[in-house]
Amino acid sequence: MTVATLEDRVEWLEDRVNELLELRPRSSRKRPCASRTLFTLVAEPGPGVQHSSIKGRKFTLVRALTRKQCEMLQLDDAYRYWNYRFSDGWSVTIKGRLLKHGERAPKSNGFLGYEWMIDSIIDKDKIESTRTSKEVDDGNDQR
Repeated sequence: MTVATLEDRVEWLEDRVNELLELRPRSSRKRPCASRTLFTLVAEPGPGVQHSSIKGRKFTLVRALTRKQCEMLQLDDAYRYWNYRFSDGWSVTIKGRLLKHGERAPKSNGFLGYEWMIDSIIDKDKIESTRTSKEVDDGNDQR
């Protein structure tokens, strides 16, 4: 039995690590954008609604997007806008932009359960409800 020196062991370990790294499949992880994306939702009540606790308030959400998603959405440090109108007259405007390098994200105060709108924007570059028009017309906008 041979006694290996510490240097021999380290060399052997380095060789094994390099072999494993070569065998490892290349990462399929999507590369993130240079910056995170800030989405802001502003809800406006429909006609006839006098008082609302969310009228004009801004709700924020930050998402990390892949480089491909940023290119598809043509996002940069200027805002892009998406609008959605519910059958009861309420409307929502979502604006999105990339956060600048080193910029602190504002504290998120939730997104009122409308994260599905962000998912739709990321997937289709528009806000599209996955519910049928009958579900929307029945006032089931609780999603």
